[in-house]
Amino acid sequence: MGVFDRIFGKGGYAQVARRAELRGDLARAAELWDLAGQPEETARVMLLRGDAELEPTARRQHYLQAKSIAPEGHSVREEARRKHALLTLAMAKDGALSTALRQELLAAARELEELGEPLKAADGYRLAHDEEGEARALTQAGEIDKLESLLTSEQDRQRRERARQQTAAEVEMLIAGGRRREALATGQAWLETDPDDRLLRERCDALRARRTRGSVLRVVLEGRDLLFAFGQEIVLGRTEPTMSATGPETGHIAVASHAVSRRHLRIVREGGKHGETFAMDLGSRNGTYLRGMRAAGKLSMGAGLELHLGNEVPVRLTPSTQIAGAIVIEVAGRRYIAPFGAAPLPVADWQLDMGPGGWLELVSSGANAFLGDAALASRASLLAGDRIARTRGGPCVLEIAGET
Repeated sequence: MGVFDRIFGKGGYAQVARRAELRGDLARAAELWDLAGQPEETARVMLLRGDAELEPTARRQHYLQAKSIAPEGHSVREEARRKHALLTLAMAKDGALSTALRQELLAAARELEELGEPLKAADGYRLAHDEEGEARALTQAGEIDKLESLLTSEQDRQRRERARQQTAAEVEMLIAGGRRREALATGQAWLETDPDDRLLRERCDALRARRTRGSVLRVVLEGRDLLFAFGQEIVLGRTEPTMSATGPETGHIAVASHAVSRRHLRIVREGGKHGETFAMDLGSRNGTYLRGMRAAGKLSMGAGLELHLGNEVPVRLTPSTQIAGAIVIEVAGRRYIAPFGAAPLPVADWQLDMGPGGWLELVSSGANAFLGDAALASRASLLAGDRIARTRGGPCVLEIAGET
């Protein structure tokens, strides 16, 4: 036992603690009250320290210490519990609700409920997203209007959640069947009403990222690398295609040459699928040449047509031997297949077509096209990277390599 203990005993510590408290040395006062064996006084001083603390985290720690030190059932302990719980609620209002914070809020709400402050407890349960606890606390508080509002809100939330789940399931069903255009439209319509639906937004973003938008697309058909130029007409030049609401009316083949104008040569078919194909200069600066002569007016392709853009870049037009009714455009070292509409593929009865909104679509009859184990719809919107088979889980017949 120290000299101080032998002379003054625990009562001496209490006297010195009071003097330290009077001069504002609360930390020393708490230490001395503890030495005096009076935990309720130690806890009371810890509450005072908390009240004087400006930083919320430090203040909350003092309240927590007071709560743990004060004897069970003592009024100081009840006050420490109340202040600690209320400060927990106040600090949580501006922060994101993590799992740890939610548990702290629930504990604080339960304490306030036990302390006879049901309205404050209801606030805690609300912040913790515990509707059952909030309803119980509001019932204890006799707040009938707030309780009815909560129950109505909860019913609305449940209806909203069911609608969200139904929308997500519909989007997944559409995707599985290859109806990506409809899936994206369905997802976007939901996001207009609920822009914070992160999972559905990620699903829609993934669809958009793989969607092909250009009129010239590369596909691999039964091992053969093919370039398709879609459109009711094809323009050779240096501009981007014009897209309409029903798809690309004009396909564009880019020709990187200074001799070529922005819109240089137009290729079009007249008289339907089996009509005649013509080429015509679009008033280009350097002209289009046929057998060394500058051409004017419509030039019939016939069995084949060889031209020069700006008298420099050769262009050759011939009927396609791979795709029925299509023509082949050879320019700048590349071969493009232009079907002027849907392209009938030499695989079952498949067709490639540019559908509404410029979506590339696979048209088939019945369930004879599969993406992995999923059977595609009779008109399926395709994405870059798709690998289509004729049988479920079978070898790839058609791969959509994407834009060039």
